[in-house]
Amino acid sequence: MIASTVNAPPCGYTPLPVGDYTLEIVESDYVVTRAGDGWVLKTKAQIVGGEYDGRPYYINYNLENADPQAEKIGQRDFAALRRATGVLAPELTEELHFKVFGVKIGIKARKDTGELENVIKRYGLPPLAA
Repeated sequence: MIASTVNAPPCGYTPLPVGDYTLEIVESDYVVTRAGDGWVLKTKAQIVGGEYDGRPYYINYNLENADPQAEKIGQRDFAALRRATGVLAPELTEELHFKVFGVKIGIKARKDTGELENVIKRYGLPPLAA
């Protein structure tokens, strides 16, 4: 099961209902981790179509991390994103922009605050097949 981490948007959205959505990445930035010991691909996606059309959805991929498990999850999730978008070997993150992909979104409680947040459970082609 794939579970990408999702940053809560700054404007305090409530989590999306569990279900299948179509997304596209509209912004991306490759930045140093807070601890300075790795790299994170931060993306801003938006929902395409349906009731939540245009709503932002933030996804971070730990591509290099001092914690091997965090890096493994980040690399796995990024590989799933690349397969879902059809951009298998991007040289620039901008190559992923505006490529639609499907996701199955779930909800979990944050470990630090207990607040509910969305997580990506699975990537696929839109519409996401069961």
